[in-house]
Amino acid sequence: MADGSEVECWTAFDAIEDRFKDWTPERASKISNVPARKIREAARLYATNGPAFIGWGLGGGDQHGINASQFGIAKTMARILTGNIDNPGGEYVGQPADPDDKEKLFPVRDSELELSDLLTPEIQKDYIGNERFRVMSWHGFKAIDKCYRKMFGLNRPMLHQMLCSPSLMWKAILEKDPYPVTACICWSSNPLAWAPNTKRVYKALKALELLVVVDYWKTPTAALADYIIPAADWMERPCCTTSEDSNDFIVTGDRGVEPLYDRHMDFDFFKALGIACGQKEYWPWETYEDLIEYRLERVPDMNREKATNLGNYFPYGTDFYKYAKPLANGQLRGFATPSRKAEIFSSVLEELGYDPIPVYTEPETPLGNPELAKEYPLRLTTSGRISPLYHSEMRTPGHGTRSVVPWPMTWMHINDARKLHIREGDWIWIETRMGRIRQKAHVGWDVPEGMVQVPPSWWYPELPAEEPWSQGVFDCAANVLIDDDPDLADKMTATWNARGLLCKVYPCIDPADQSDENVPIEYYDNPDAETVWDRAYKEIGCWELNGK
Repeated sequence: MADGSEVECWTAFDAIEDRFKDWTPERASKISNVPARKIREAARLYATNGPAFIGWGLGGGDQHGINASQFGIAKTMARILTGNIDNPGGEYVGQPADPDDKEKLFPVRDSELELSDLLTPEIQKDYIGNERFRVMSWHGFKAIDKCYRKMFGLNRPMLHQMLCSPSLMWKAILEKDPYPVTACICWSSNPLAWAPNTKRVYKALKALELLVVVDYWKTPTAALADYIIPAADWMERPCCTTSEDSNDFIVTGDRGVEPLYDRHMDFDFFKALGIACGQKEYWPWETYEDLIEYRLERVPDMNREKATNLGNYFPYGTDFYKYAKPLANGQLRGFATPSRKAEIFSSVLEELGYDPIPVYTEPETPLGNPELAKEYPLRLTTSGRISPLYHSEMRTPGHGTRSVVPWPMTWMHINDARKLHIREGDWIWIETRMGRIRQKAHVGWDVPEGMVQVPPSWWYPELPAEEPWSQGVFDCAANVLIDDDPDLADKMTATWNARGLLCKVYPCIDPADQSDENVPIEYYDNPDAETVWDRAYKEIGCWELNGK
């Protein structure tokens, strides 16, 4: 110390080493079923053969339930420790504004239109889950927003951080806890297909006094609505976006045609609603095109026509290692954190009362719940979106997409299918302790043995929208199988677990009623007639038929 005395310190590196010392590749291999040698190879490859990049997204930890945030923290630490931050080929760090350029040559960002400053502390305290999931609340937002404003002179975007736990919202609707929620707007959203515990979602939506849906199609959720607002499609709307404020460039485009029939842009809907709620002063633009002009006017020599012709406008050139460059005041720029450093021990998480070092919790697996695994022996992942389907979109007639993927296909390993007397194309039940759904089996070597992969967000637009059919959402949507208990969710963000669940699979038709023993051998090998293999080949997805 300054006075010559000595103090024993426990550094962040000491804490990290202590936490990870028992996590050998062999231990991780038992959990992940990835061979230890491959774990070592991957770690060395990433750490020593850079520059390297780890992608974000749903497969990278976002839907891993109680471990979701831990995955995100671990990936952030790996980037920092290997020097893959803001380097060529690594994790590029965009900037919404130049810290020394207070004129803000960037067009008006999405975050500046959110008006987060108008939400008073009295309003903020009513945010559902504010104290329980503090990262995804005003506590976490304000801690990061403070750093963001200090560096860039702009408020941080609320989107993707200020997201309420769906299960807590259903609780507020059904149990009026912490207060009654009686109205809901589902905007480009079909929660009966994407939200966990579909049956509870249905009860909550039915309990609302007012449900309004803004969407392209009459989805299962829209079928329950009091009002359906037809949305203008992508060809009927101009574009001006910073991609939810995640990019350091802005994308601008024009509409191809005027909206047909009674379809309207989201801007028109929310402007009318805002004005009706007394917000006229915050909606001064007559049209969305006027709003685009407003967003671009602070950029010298820029207007909507020029920006549209450019497509993408980059206010700053690609510049690496920005954190190491000096500011006008002579200080190093650093990062938008409380310490201005890339923190491997997050001071924000510590301030919010969370452990800044990742900790793994075994979810609902044979290791985590061996008793449940006796009844539900297979591992379930509700992922694997199939192109051209996307979320709950592209299932409606007229797109040609259902011709490519007419049925939801559950991937199974061929050895599991044989044990269960399941053949390619058979209708099967997939069951968890939450319920069961019906899909077709796709048998092969695409997934590991002992695991099944169920595609998400399925529904059948061709079925009646009226109850009890609800376009088949209860029959085929993967989220029927998923628990939305907040106690099982990620402690920081309320993310539910969509992967690594336990399930069992069995045929919809009793194997004893199938006729394999009675089918002549010619049905399997006959050059003059259609065989079972010909029929199976016809039902294979189009990506496997390319180059036929």
